[in-house]
Amino acid sequence: MIRFVVYGDPSPKGSARAFIPKGWTRPIITSATKGLKQWEAKIAAAAGIQAHGMLLTGAVIVTVGFFLSRPKSLRKKPTPHIKRPDLDKLMRGATDALTGVIWKDDAQAVEIRATKAYVETADEAPRAEFSIMPVDDLPLIVRPGVVGDF
Repeated sequence: MIRFVVYGDPSPKGSARAFIPKGWTRPIITSATKGLKQWEAKIAAAAGIQAHGMLLTGAVIVTVGFFLSRPKSLRKKPTPHIKRPDLDKLMRGATDALTGVIWKDDAQAVEIRATKAYVETADEAPRAEFSIMPVDDLPLIVRPGVVGDF
């Protein structure tokens, strides 16, 4: 199992836009998400330390907890994070950043578990906590899509 934490404000990967400038034959693809490149670089750097230069080639289960900055106006009691960024867009940026660092392709993820929450206090650092487990490391009876002998 590979585990690591990336500190900083998690950044979502928004929708890409493509356009063809006048006189061009190929489209230009842009993404307007600010801070995404830096966030993906932080993820890749932290993951690379744990991967030791080896890419996983089989199926994996990915678990990520995103802990976002807590607004000062929010009460101190636990409050669900139901505002932007969307959890699926946070995951898209995270899994894309791991391609070529942890695995060959993010299509290797056969199960994804993700949460997003506010940090508990204003003093706590925003972050993302990652856990990647190769399916081969699981006992046969708990593998996704596999029914074991009972």
